[in-house]
Amino acid sequence: MFTIASTKCFFLRGRRRRRAGSAIQTEMAHRLAESVRRESPGRACDPVALAAQLDIRVSFKALSAERGGLEAALVPDVDGPFEIICDPWVDPHNEQGLSFRIAHELAHTLFYDWSLTPPRRLVTDSVKEEEFCDDFACRLLGVEMAAPTAV
Repeated sequence: MFTIASTKCFFLRGRRRRRAGSAIQTEMAHRLAESVRRESPGRACDPVALAAQLDIRVSFKALSAERGGLEAALVPDVDGPFEIICDPWVDPHNEQGLSFRIAHELAHTLFYDWSLTPPRRLVTDSVKEEEFCDDFACRLLGVEMAAPTAV
């Protein structure tokens, strides 16, 4: 189990500025995250442990995050359901940042058909999906969403 020093979930370097999602989308993300948290001992859920429970591997590989590339990615896998790849530029000792990235990628699994090997995406990616995954990750970690930054 880990603790989060901050009470707000701040967004990561190089990411787009967040626009507020729809109220229904946010509510769905919160309800799903709360249902997962209810199954976890303690107030917050450990995304690394949750990934392990779901047989989702977490690994570190270069994704060029320091040059504006991805900081983490969800990859369907024939040997397990998925692999979450985090860029090593993302400090693995910064628990809050790493936990957020893993929780965000776990939320993406909700947009796949797990009955297929490898799992298949059900919808095309979108800004709304990214916002949903951000909302889910913050709620799963038990922190509130930071206010959007003015553009």
